[in-house]
Amino acid sequence: MRIEAWTLLGTLGLAVGCVTPLEEGRRVGEPATSFPWTPAEDDSGRWAVDATRPGPTISRTAVRPKRFTPSAGPVEISFELEEAASEAEVALRSESGALARVLPVESPGLGRHAVSWDGTDHSGSPLPPGVYVYEIRARVEGGGASVWRDRDWDGAEVIPLRFSYDSASRSVRYVLPRAGRVRLRAGLAGLPFVATLLDWEPQAAGRHELAWDGHDGDRVFDVGRDPRAQLMLHAFELPADTIVLDRGIGALGRGEAPPAARGFRHARHAAAWCRDFRLQLELPELARRGSSSGLPVVSDEEVIRVKLDPSDARHLVGVGFEILVFVDTVFLFQEAEASNPFNYRLDSSQLSPGPHVLTVNVLSTDDHAGFASLAFLKQ
Repeated sequence: MRIEAWTLLGTLGLAVGCVTPLEEGRRVGEPATSFPWTPAEDDSGRWAVDATRPGPTISRTAVRPKRFTPSAGPVEISFELEEAASEAEVALRSESGALARVLPVESPGLGRHAVSWDGTDHSGSPLPPGVYVYEIRARVEGGGASVWRDRDWDGAEVIPLRFSYDSASRSVRYVLPRAGRVRLRAGLAGLPFVATLLDWEPQAAGRHELAWDGHDGDRVFDVGRDPRAQLMLHAFELPADTIVLDRGIGALGRGEAPPAARGFRHARHAAAWCRDFRLQLELPELARRGSSSGLPVVSDEEVIRVKLDPSDARHLVGVGFEILVFVDTVFLFQEAEASNPFNYRLDSSQLSPGPHVLTVNVLSTDDHAGFASLAFLKQ
């Protein structure tokens, strides 16, 4: 394992993280399915804390497991009351703060208590996979209320431990010392990037393993076989009161969580834009010519049109981005202040006859990226 920064030709620095050489692996899953749901009526107002009328002290909170799949069993949330309470409950919220479920605590006397959650909302419907936060509420008869939640979260960077690639099992392995959101990119030393394997995926503290087959995101070539291949892993912490609901159907992504006031730069980003983005390559002339292999045929000069997805374009044009072009992973061109769409004229006169791979990286100034690759045949 090496620790280094990838700097894009001296113009755009990316964050420091863990980087490890790669070999081949298996394919990563598809995005998760959405689950529509309606938030419960929020009654948090009746749990207002009054410093002159303290409620029961809540301590020694715990969640097991921090990441759970409902089909394998519920998650348990436990805590201690240092004084007997007349009423206690555990409230679960989505990342956006919407109330998803309230779990009452039976007989909340002095001592340890626990409730179980099966990943459903107040109506019993399955909630979408993602990150949920919990708070514990307790009150005494005729007295005040107490509410426990993580108030100290600042989105600090998490440095993964024991980051490696196992060629025998074809898997990436690492340890998170704290629960966090993880981004894992694949590429070559010094660029290009070719795939985002995890895009700020929420993960619990502990050991993790991810399979990857070594291919780029468009499955045009096997970068994992290149001796220069590398993985870059970054992470920032999740709040201590986080539960990750996983339904085993693909990537969880990032919900509409409010950004942190401080900490790692990506924790401070608006959730809607803190992700890698979609990229389209258009080659109008090549579309009219093909070979027996099915690859488009290039003769001398060809126009490449790089287009951002309309849902991403406005934000990226606002923050600024640059475009880098590679053929067979060799750098050819960079435009530091690019526009959308962007046209680049590819001179293939120096390429040998046969198959080649065009790769384009679009890199934003706020450390997000889009990648696309296209195989073609030089006459």
